[in-house]
Order: sequence, then structure tokens, then C-alpha cells
Amino acid sequence: LHLESLPKIVRGPFSRTVPVGGEATLRVEAQGSVSPLTYQWHKDGAPIPGATGPTITLANIQSGNLGDYTVVVSNPTGSVESAPA
Repeated sequence: LHLESLPKIVRGPFSRTVPVGGEATLRVEAQGSVSPLTYQWHKDGAPIPGATGPTITLANIQSGNLGDYTVVVSNPTGSVESAPA
């Protein structure tokens, strides 16, 4: 196992302020020398069901959407977690 084979987060996700009722899309750019890359988004440490792509869109933002969002990017050699947005 070489560290170069682990996935790497290249950019994002970035924090943002959104008005009540608005929409926010969080994105992550990742790369890895071993495919496939898989994604799992989390809110406050808990997996978000169905949020398994490089982007997540939150519609009709309410106070319940406040929190720390992270994404775990994995490949067959391991995984890496983003900084919170």
C-alpha cells in the first residue's frame, strides 16, 4: 500500500451562508490513482442517506439544515474525510 494510492481531496467543500428557503450546493473535487472513487456526505457526523456523489444540494433551507457537512471519499485502498463546511 502506497499513500499515493489513497484518494485526495483537491478542492472543497466550502462553507456558505444561505437565506431561509434558499438552496445550497456543496461540492468536492477528489482524485485518486485507484478507481473507483465513492462518496458519502455526513451532517454533524451522521451519514446522509442517498448523498453519495461529489455534490449535494440542500433545497428549501431551514434552521434544521444548520450544521457541519463533511464528505468521505473512498477507493479500494482507503478513505479521506474533508474539512467541515
